[in-house]
Amino acid sequence: MFWVAFNAQNPAVASMSLGGGYSWILNFAATYMHNRGVVVSVAAGNSNANACNYSPASAPKAVTVGATYNTDARAWFSNYGTCLDIFAPGVNIYSSWNNGGYNTISGTSMACPHVSGAAAILRGLYPALTPDAIISELLSIATPGVVINPGTGSPNRLLYIGSECCKPNPCLNGGTCSHTSPETVFTANTCSINCFTCSCSLHYYGTICESVVKPIGDEAVHWPNPGG
Repeated sequence: MFWVAFNAQNPAVASMSLGGGYSWILNFAATYMHNRGVVVSVAAGNSNANACNYSPASAPKAVTVGATYNTDARAWFSNYGTCLDIFAPGVNIYSSWNNGGYNTISGTSMACPHVSGAAAILRGLYPALTPDAIISELLSIATPGVVINPGTGSPNRLLYIGSECCKPNPCLNGGTCSHTSPETVFTANTCSINCFTCSCSLHYYGTICESVVKPIGDEAVHWPNPGG
């Protein structure tokens, strides 16, 4: 972990599907990675217990991820509590495996990479932002109140990186964006964007955002401007 802290090429994200009992040195290492510019995403653990008793799940600067079923209910095994930051899918996840093939497996170790990927998208869109700012945005655009039985003390947030054109906030430098019909106008400093009820793509030109309206039903894709 210290090697990553010293050698990561920022903007970077560390996806850490690992854990054990509480360890101050693991928590310190996770915090050190964060302070060196790395967004750290960690598994909450699979003991159906308080994540604050595990590391690096209890590291204050890590994004600690619990697991949900496809019904948005907390997985029976997922740790919970005030040290959790967010939930993501973690049951029957189909993905590549270490033998070169594929496998279906469950655990907060499967939920954690979902959040890591979302953080990587945000880091790609906003490479100059600090890990704190990226985490704040990640949590602010999560879907609130939909996780069933999140567990005592858990924040009720479900990962969302979705297709609504006002999410994520296109400027991150002030202002708010609400969702109204038929049109919402977001303005922050020099960034203005018209957000319609259909999906749209955002093209980024420094702090200037251009809205491109697409037909209803199309997925929105957020592309950073190749020219920087």
